[in-house]
Amino acid sequence: MQIFIRGLYNNFYAFDCDKNTKLEELKIFLFKKTGLPRTWQYFIFNCKSIYDGNLTISDYNIDNEATLHLLLKWHGIGCDCQSCLKKGMLLRNGKRVISSS
Repeated sequence: MQIFIRGLYNNFYAFDCDKNTKLEELKIFLFKKTGLPRTWQYFIFNCKSIYDGNLTISDYNIDNEATLHLLLKWHGIGCDCQSCLKKGMLLRNGKRVISSS
């Protein structure tokens, strides 16, 4: 089965998978193609947001040749993703948190 991902600048990516493919594998594929960290990605399908990478494509009722729309999560205050922590970009209570590494 093949699904399509509409990117941020109306570019399309084709992803070959089966019904048991986890959404996390799709995010890894997009990371390799676009360089966007997995923690920043989420999708819209049938007017619903898809966040959880541990669920499979069949859990979201995604069929063959369906199109997912890629969006980015907001970062900053309250964000605790690893990408923001590594760059020291995380802001909490108005203070910059510096990563420990």
